[in-house]
Amino acid sequence: MDYSITDKPSLDDIRYIKSELLKFSDQYTKPRDYKELIFALKDGSENVLGGIIANTIWDWLRIEVFWISENIRKKGYGRKLIEHVESKAMDLGCKRSMVETFDFEALDFYQKNGYMINSEIKHFPEGHTHYCLIKKLAG
Repeated sequence: MDYSITDKPSLDDIRYIKSELLKFSDQYTKPRDYKELIFALKDGSENVLGGIIANTIWDWLRIEVFWISENIRKKGYGRKLIEHVESKAMDLGCKRSMVETFDFEALDFYQKNGYMINSEIKHFPEGHTHYCLIKKLAG
């Protein structure tokens, strides 16, 4: 049998690969109950000043992207946005939250908001550290 490797799989190929992995993994876990949680922070003129892209899986909230415009940082908007997404996640049954960040990003912010370092990878990228943080959500 001949095989080939492509760096341009179709969307159907990608969906199939993901569905086969899920089918295998789901034999060992309860249903994932995956939901996306996406929120944007806008000013009165509808300009985007920040946002959070997250999802729920099992009873976890996973924060994938979290950004606040530099000109409004340290004014409480980030805290309000993370509290909002955590509240929505708890409404969906989440008991814990996780996020990844770097030493040059928002490590202090997450720690001030109750996240604890679970793991770190030094030299990723060179000269920096990558962190995985977790938090037990109230409830």
